[in-house]
Amino acid sequence: MSKKLKIIFATDFTDAADNAIQYGIDFSKALAGNELECYLVHAYKHFVPYNDTPAIPVIENESLKEELKTRLAERSNELQELIDITPIFKRGNVTEVLEEIVADKAPDLIVMGTRERSAFERMTLGTHTAEVIKKVNCPVLAIPLEAEFKKLKKITFTADYEPLNIDYKSLVFIKDLARKEGSKFTVLHVFDSDEKDGLKEKMEKTALHRYFSDVDHDHQAVAGMNTIEGITRHIEHDQPDLIIAIPRHRNFIQEIFHSSISNELLYQTQVPILILIDR
Repeated sequence: MSKKLKIIFATDFTDAADNAIQYGIDFSKALAGNELECYLVHAYKHFVPYNDTPAIPVIENESLKEELKTRLAERSNELQELIDITPIFKRGNVTEVLEEIVADKAPDLIVMGTRERSAFERMTLGTHTAEVIKKVNCPVLAIPLEAEFKKLKKITFTADYEPLNIDYKSLVFIKDLARKEGSKFTVLHVFDSDEKDGLKEKMEKTALHRYFSDVDHDHQAVAGMNTIEGITRHIEHDQPDLIIAIPRHRNFIQEIFHSSISNELLYQTQVPILILIDR
């Protein structure tokens, strides 16, 4: 990678966030060495109490605010031993804060955790990450709690036959991943039809195949199931180290974080997922 990699690490000080930060640091260093520009972001949401009047008062809890600022500074200082990182403390919900920062900093990647140990924390973190993916104009690397970084020997990119509609910076980013020494790069096509005749020829005519013509890659097809089922089946059989996906529709995000099938994909596997933005 010829330029600095700019990374946003989102934290809510949970185990999931801490693990995602560590994974993201290892991932980023493997890709760009020390050519990193990193930000540690905490979104502080002020307290709005229940009230049955039309005007709902907003309470600014100064002691809590200062405590969270201190925690962010301490966490940033701890991480300075690994990377040069700048803390950013902003009031607002996670999505609003990240939208502002992305507009200002134009990062290459947002790193977020996808779950905690309890069902409630798991649901909350999943919701936050899904909301960011839907609304923030930046790729998101979603890291399961148990994931530990290891060399990316197997990378899978889920694809379809639609024209590539992601920005050039993201295309360069994934090509850099595909070119990592010793990595096997697989383009996975999932078909809801059982028809298998001519699939190889169809796959090799895709825009993605043409873009990666100068990169060693192969195509695999899973037929007779929906996208989430197909990805899950591929994970079980091929055990990739990273999944890259381009959500073409809003239901994909809902399914990947909340369907019963996605429990295998995100909540019961240790496979990180890099979500790119479909324009």
